[in-house]
Amino acid sequence: MLGVAGRINTDYVMYLTTPLKRGEKQTASSMEKYLGGSGANAAVAAARYLGSKKVYMVGAVGDDEDGYEQLGSLRREGIITDLIKILNAPTGRSYILVEPSGASTIISVPGANAELRLEHISDVLNTYIKKTKGFIIMNPPKDIVSYISQKADEMKYLYFLDPGRGWINNMHELSYYLPKSTEAYYMPNEVEFLEVIGSYDALEGALLFMEKFTNVSLIIKRGEKGSILIEPGRGNIVRIKALKLEDLGLRIINTAGCGDVFTGVFAAAKISGHSNIEALKLATIASGVKAAKPSARDSLHYTELMDIYERIERLGMLIIDEISI
Repeated sequence: MLGVAGRINTDYVMYLTTPLKRGEKQTASSMEKYLGGSGANAAVAAARYLGSKKVYMVGAVGDDEDGYEQLGSLRREGIITDLIKILNAPTGRSYILVEPSGASTIISVPGANAELRLEHISDVLNTYIKKTKGFIIMNPPKDIVSYISQKADEMKYLYFLDPGRGWINNMHELSYYLPKSTEAYYMPNEVEFLEVIGSYDALEGALLFMEKFTNVSLIIKRGEKGSILIEPGRGNIVRIKALKLEDLGLRIINTAGCGDVFTGVFAAAKISGHSNIEALKLATIASGVKAAKPSARDSLHYTELMDIYERIERLGMLIIDEISI
């Protein structure tokens, strides 16, 4: 079973008619409402890979229409919602500005997500942790993360940390939220990573990271540039290029949620027994295809993903470099 702790938001997506420029008025051709939130997006992606009742989510919604809509949707996806609390705060919202290129700028208002505390869920969480093979962490309150990280060392489940920008500020603070001995993965995007590591270069920063965290593999998500996997235990750097959607007859519509889908599928593949490189390929394909869909939660189901994966492998469409250091 896979646990996911993170945000649940309602997304308001505005499709801009021109590229976004700070300090200027913008016009949108349309606005759509979708269900989103980084944690919920990753949970849905993982559940569509693993199947019903294999994923549970830790989070919070408000006692409002949006909150009950979120709960109903997550249950229909087969996600266990026993650890999603209904709190006296509005359900979180995100406002997503999508440029004509498909690039997105996301502004989040946490709402109930920020009000959740370990004391709300500790008894039920302990029951589920006993059945857990892996845990994804995506921006929940930090007291919950500290507890889940500590339990990861005790229970030896896989641990995947994917915090958003500003959630942590430096490597010293990061160390509080990574387990000390169990197999773990830190999965920021490139901007988040460079800010935390205090470097201007991803590879230089990765070497600094390897010196400090010997049990943690690093995956840097780089959007259209693909991703980098650093395996300190093996001294390996793996670079994989992003999927070219035009090769599949697709085009970019909305990049919001691509990183969430990447994390959800990677974690689901890992607890299913795949190697790091196999999981990286599956996550790259799933996140790439998501960009061709409008909702941040529009991830592929398992059979769809495997069909595309087999086609891409047969045609050699994913380019991977593996370097020993």
